[in-house]
Amino acid sequence: MALILDSNISSAVTNSEEASSLENSSLLASSLNRVLNLSQTNTAQSPARKKLTSIEAHRVLAIADDMIQKIQLVSSLPHVITNLEKFKGLFGCDLVAALERYQVLDRLYNDCSQPEEEESDSDDDESVNQAATLTGIEAKLLMREQENKKYAIQKQLQDSCRSIVRIFRNNQPAIEAAIACSDKRSEHSTELLLRLNELRDVLFERLLTSPVEERTNVDLQRELTLRMRRHESAIDKLESELRQVEDDKASEVKKRNDVIRKLQSDLHQIETFSDEFVKRTHAEANSQECLKLRQSWKIGCKNMIKTWVKDRMNTNKSLATTKRKAVS
Repeated sequence: MALILDSNISSAVTNSEEASSLENSSLLASSLNRVLNLSQTNTAQSPARKKLTSIEAHRVLAIADDMIQKIQLVSSLPHVITNLEKFKGLFGCDLVAALERYQVLDRLYNDCSQPEEEESDSDDDESVNQAATLTGIEAKLLMREQENKKYAIQKQLQDSCRSIVRIFRNNQPAIEAAIACSDKRSEHSTELLLRLNELRDVLFERLLTSPVEERTNVDLQRELTLRMRRHESAIDKLESELRQVEDDKASEVKKRNDVIRKLQSDLHQIETFSDEFVKRTHAEANSQECLKLRQSWKIGCKNMIKTWVKDRMNTNKSLATTKRKAVS
């Protein structure tokens, strides 16, 4: 009986919790879906034109394409210089000479950029003493001289790179062969080209957009911004309501759990008391049965004794009567 009551209480509490949670969840889900459906709109209208019409727009896009091509060439130079023997027949003498000069300047620049190695223990004591006697001014002068040398080599590298790009313009097959080495570029160069291509697409879309479309997009963006702010405030309000509902639900569940624990404790006490009562009842019943049996046995014994005494007395009387008759 106690187990049946316990299961009924638990199922009733569970059903009530599920009903309340389903109702709150459905209300909040419908509200959030309504807000999200309002916010799912296009952020900008697509341009009506698909091709550039003005000469200025064509020039701007051509400058962007030329810049991307130059960066593709320059980023391919390390691989091209490393495998220069393979490209000599296609590049020509002027381009090969320019690339060899660039290679020499690049080596010099790397030598200047690398920090000087520390002197080993096997160096002469005389050179060590000479380096130690340098004053602060002489060290600064030496450092400035190295920086000037590095800057001069850097300037020569830039001029050499410009010359290489100019020579490449007159040799379209060489350009195609150098750009074809896209898988040999460094990760930074590949990332830069990817971003530049994305910027080129954005520029192309902006050039296709007319002033009227631009104003329309600005107005639409402003309207969407205001709408999104309203939606965010509504979402924040719904989230706060959801948190409040969850807190209320948690407190209600806690209260019901406390009630369940109390009822379970009471049921356990009832079971304990009922078991003790049943044991006492059985013991009392057994003792009463034993008393009844004992009393009935005593009564039976008394009756048997009385019957035996009565029969004995009757027998004695008959014997005495027989004797008297015999004597007479």
